[in-house]
Parts: sequence; C-alpha cells; structure tokens
Amino acid sequence: MDIMSLLPMIVGLLVTGVVAGLMAGLLGIGGGLVLVPVLFYVFSGQTQDPVTALTTATATSLAIIVPTSVSSVAAHFRQKNIDTDLLKVWWPWILLGVLCASSLINWLRGPWIQILFSAFAIGMGIKIALQGSKKNVPSRYWRHVPTATVPLFIGLISTLVGIGGGTLTVPALSSKGYIMSRAIGTSAAVGFIIALPAALSLMLAQTPHAAIPFTLGLVNIAAFAITAPLATLVAPIGARWSKRVDPKNLKRLFAVVLIVTGIRIALSV
Repeated sequence: MDIMSLLPMIVGLLVTGVVAGLMAGLLGIGGGLVLVPVLFYVFSGQTQDPVTALTTATATSLAIIVPTSVSSVAAHFRQKNIDTDLLKVWWPWILLGVLCASSLINWLRGPWIQILFSAFAIGMGIKIALQGSKKNVPSRYWRHVPTATVPLFIGLISTLVGIGGGTLTVPALSSKGYIMSRAIGTSAAVGFIIALPAALSLMLAQTPHAAIPFTLGLVNIAAFAITAPLATLVAPIGARWSKRVDPKNLKRLFAVVLIVTGIRIALSV
C-alpha cells in the first residue's frame, strides 16, 4: 500500500480535525455530532461498504471524545459544575447502555445502523435549525421517565450514533431544574463515562471484511492519532471566533450538513 493511495484519507482526516475543533469552539457542539458525519465522508472514500464507513466513523468518534473530554471534565470539576452524587447513581446504567449498544453494533452489521443514524442526524439537524441561537430547549418528556431509564437510554443511543451524550444529557438535566452550567458540566462527565468503555469495547470488536486501513476492531487508529490532537488545538481558535461570527447562521449551516448527511446515509441503505 503506497502513500499516494492513502493521501486522500490523510488530507480528509486533517480537515476533519480542523472542522471538528472549529465547530466545537464556535458552537459548543459536542465532538461526536461533528465528527461522525465528517468521518463518514472520509471513510466512504476508502471502502465501498457504507455500513463499514458508518460504524468505523461512529467507533472512531467515541475514541476521539475520550482525550478531548478530559480537559473539559477537569475544568468543570474545578468550577464545581459536576453533580458527582448524580453520577454515582447514573454510571452503572450508562455503562449498561454502552455495553448493550456495543453488542448491537457488532450484531447489527446491516441497514439498521444506517437507518438509526440517518434518523438521528436528520432529527438533530431539524432541531438545531429551528432552535436558532438558543443553547438548549428542555424536553418535558424527561420529567416523567424513571431515573434509571434516562442514563440507560443516553448510554445506549450515544454509543450507537457515536456522540458523547451532551445532546441528550443537557436537556434531561435542565428539565429537572439544573442550571445550564451544572447541566453542561455534568454532561461532560457523562460523555467521558460513555466514550471510554465504548471505545475500548469497539476496539475489541470483530474487524469488518471491508475494513479501512489502520483500523483496530472498529476504531481507526490513524483518524484517532491525527484528529484528536488537531481538534484540541483548533477548538480555542473557534471559541475566539465565536465572538465575531453570528452563531445562529453557523448553526443553520451545520443543521443543513447534518440533514444532507442523514439523507445520503438513508439513500445508501
């Protein structure tokens, strides 16, 4: 395998790191929501199997979230924004959801994964587009769900679609009366609890026949090595730019990317 054949993938991963870092800094959006669609496009150029491209993007996204979430968790912990008492109750249920999802990813190597992610991407794109510049719209649904069900659901869905869980955790906590800073801080810790066991279990998964180069299990090591440090370095730049750029327009642009990605994945089923 010569370097020229891998050049498009390397360039794509460099772009992925920059895009993920900038979008995270500009919009405060969790890494997975940015990483999975971009990684899917990069990996689609390395395999003819869209399921392999999507599952590898999902698993790799979770691996990248592990180191990138550490600094966030540490900062929120210093500011006392993390509800450690809640995490003591939630973490076993989150872990159970992660393990169930990891097993499902291994078992459902077919169109169901594509259908799930496409529905999630289109739904989130519509939500972000309608939400505008608001940071969060609490959902009343969470108020009526048994406590154990919430972290189980968050761990399950987040692992299946390759996100850190903030998209689900922040609305869940804010609807229970948490102030935004505490909801975000606790959500960052939940993201780490999801990403670490999910990434490890998916690294031990059976490597697909149409595997992308440098893939261990379902995690692409090359993407992890290139994207994680680059995204971490670029995120502060995005945060500085956020003072000069209208976040409402950026969120609408990102919403379009999510919807288009979801439609593309759905059409490939």
